[in-house]
Amino acid sequence: DGTIRIHRDEFLYLNVLSSQLESISEEASRSLQDEWEKSVKPAIDVIAERFSRLETSNRPVLVRPRVPTEKVDALHSHLKKIDNEYSPEITNKADLTKVPSITAFFE
Repeated sequence: DGTIRIHRDEFLYLNVLSSQLESISEEASRSLQDEWEKSVKPAIDVIAERFSRLETSNRPVLVRPRVPTEKVDALHSHLKKIDNEYSPEITNKADLTKVPSITAFFE
């Protein structure tokens, strides 16, 4: 009869919306982090400069530059490849039982 029917795939539509929301959320989070880093940088620089004038046990205090976010992300990515259970929230020795592959890797 020549009639065209359009079948709307709600699942696909929801996936597209979800993907767009995730993308927007990531960009907003990244922008917020960038702005936060810019805003605190002057204060961090002042504190680092003052600490670098200090001495402890007759040795100067070493103030090292902050590790770039890209390098931190790369480290987390490598650790995740070693152990799927790894997450950046694992920050103390008691949590090492949660990542046996990483513990074995470093032993």
